[in-house]
Amino acid sequence: MKIIKNCFFIFFYSLVFLACNFNEKKTIDKDKNLSKSNILELKINLSMTKNNEKKYQLISEIGLEGKHFTQGFIYDEKEDSFFVSSGLYGKSRLLKIGALTGQTLETFDLPKTYFAEGLSYFGEGLLLQLTWKSHDAFLYQYKPNFKQVQTLKNFNENFDQKEGWGVAYNENNSSIVVSDGSNKLYFLKRKFFSVFKTLSIEGETVESNKITFLNELEMIEGKIWANIWRSPYVLIIDPDGEYFSWLDISSIARKETGGVLNGVSYDKTQKRIWITGKNWSKIYEIRLLEK
Repeated sequence: MKIIKNCFFIFFYSLVFLACNFNEKKTIDKDKNLSKSNILELKINLSMTKNNEKKYQLISEIGLEGKHFTQGFIYDEKEDSFFVSSGLYGKSRLLKIGALTGQTLETFDLPKTYFAEGLSYFGEGLLLQLTWKSHDAFLYQYKPNFKQVQTLKNFNENFDQKEGWGVAYNENNSSIVVSDGSNKLYFLKRKFFSVFKTLSIEGETVESNKITFLNELEMIEGKIWANIWRSPYVLIIDPDGEYFSWLDISSIARKETGGVLNGVSYDKTQKRIWITGKNWSKIYEIRLLEK
């Protein structure tokens, strides 16, 4: 009888153990399923007209020490500096640039096999840097110095084009938004790096060109700022596709001979907006004007 009783307890606790493991695995599978299905697919149809164009004023200019192939561009309020992701094979790096002087304060070089792309914050004390066609992304600590802490393998597999272009961090819901060089934006959960929403931008530019090549991104007051590659235009879009406006940066871009517009950053404390581009000689502060 004692042996039977012991066998019964062993059998009972084994069932409990299996049930617990099954529930744990199911939870993990549920999160995995969210990255492949049940994705909210939104679409916005827009037209770039004078009625929805935003006007701006040029406030100040910051001369840069050297030129950078800017692919990602964000502002650090605490140290009054910019973080820049500079691209090209064999020349890709992460930089820290002083906002007062434009001088390069720190650099971190990537292996020659990587072409650096977009850059964003990734929660407290971390930066997220994308790469173009290498499929990987990188996490860095940036204080007291740059330190690469994690390689996110196959990160670009989340996107149709399998490429990383622009990225921005939404601190309101701890998510990130990514562009892949198409007309689509991807929204990912920070915890699982799983896509939970996409937003396709349908429409034409003022020259009647199809809107595509969404590139460098920034979140400003809850709106996504996305510049269109090889154009002077910046789109301002609500993450749910319920609002749209745009900027024409031509007057500033004409000051530069190095390359195209490709960088927006924001100081949320003082409400300052900066723009720059690939191999530009300066960073420009602008202020939106009320109509």
